[in-house]
Amino acid sequence: MIGVADIGGLHWCDQKATFSQELTERGYVARGLEIIQFDGPAPQFLDPDESVVALQLFPPRVSQEHRNLPNAAPAWERAELEETEGAWGVAVVSKFSGLDLGIATEFTLVLVGVTDGVTDHGTVVEVRQSGWEWSGVVRNRVTTEKESQANIYSALLGAPR
Repeated sequence: MIGVADIGGLHWCDQKATFSQELTERGYVARGLEIIQFDGPAPQFLDPDESVVALQLFPPRVSQEHRNLPNAAPAWERAELEETEGAWGVAVVSKFSGLDLGIATEFTLVLVGVTDGVTDHGTVVEVRQSGWEWSGVVRNRVTTEKESQANIYSALLGAPR
């Protein structure tokens, strides 16, 4: 079992997923079971891949929700709420066979993830809060991890972008 965020993090550290996997697998299992427990039908703007075994949906975020956060809330949480205002929350569990992935060994891979948001037009939103100026973000590929996550979610959920 692995998290979508860990795959996204591989762009800068080949070992990140391995270390994170060892530390967080119990959390992925618990979250995966919760998603399965609250499985619901996909909204009309999504067409999930056949590998998706469960979806948990959260209604669009309320306007101004970020202003109700306590002062001690981290900056990333505020940024995420601001940028995903009006977007659905979608949690996903997918199951793949090693053979389906082109690997000669048979094993089951369970992928668990929670989007930062999905608009009702089918755009997956992943937020990265940073104090950097845009030129530094682009030069240092600060958003690569989030772009990878968004692309994985888009493919799993059948989102157009």
